[in-house]
This record gives sequence, C-alpha cells and structure tokens, in this order.
Amino acid sequence: MNSNPTTSTYKLHFSLQAKQDIDGILQYTLETWGIAQMKKYSQFLDEGFQTILRNPAIGREKIVYFPGCRQLHVKRHMIFYRINNNEIGIVRVLRGDMDFAKWL
Repeated sequence: MNSNPTTSTYKLHFSLQAKQDIDGILQYTLETWGIAQMKKYSQFLDEGFQTILRNPAIGREKIVYFPGCRQLHVKRHMIFYRINNNEIGIVRVLRGDMDFAKWL
C-alpha cells in the first residue's frame, strides 16, 4: 500500500480493520487464483487508494454508516473512508455483496 505519493497534500491512514481486510482479500485471492492474480488485485486496490489521495471527494457520501463516510467501488470491493483535515482514514475494505451496516 503506497500511501503517500508526492503529488498529494493528503496522507492515508489505514485502520487496523482495514489492514486486516486487505490482508484477507489478498490471502483469499492468492489461495483461490494464485500469485499473479493476487498481485493484479493488489494493484487494483492500490490504484483505488491513489485515486482517493488525488481526489478525496470522489467517493460517494454514505453518512448513514458513520459521520463523514465516503465509499469508493474498486472491482468487487468497497473502500470506506473519511476525510479529516489533511488525513484520509481508510476505515474498511469490504466485499461489495456484504451487509455494510453490519460491518461498519
């Protein structure tokens, strides 16, 4: 997870749960589809994080889940985050078919 490109004034912070989500996603992908697909999916997620850094307001507002909540769809997953000053907090990375209210 490349969290701080030189072109952004924002800094990414990953919650413990988000880190665990990402680890689980990549482990499942590795075990199910192999290392090449795991690397590809890791790149998709990194691109999503970089998109958020370049344009934090890109995600849809979903304040029903928590104050300041935004979500960005990346392949089969949703990145949930919030903006606080110059920090973007990645809260969770959940599969698109999950009950988000239950996991947030």
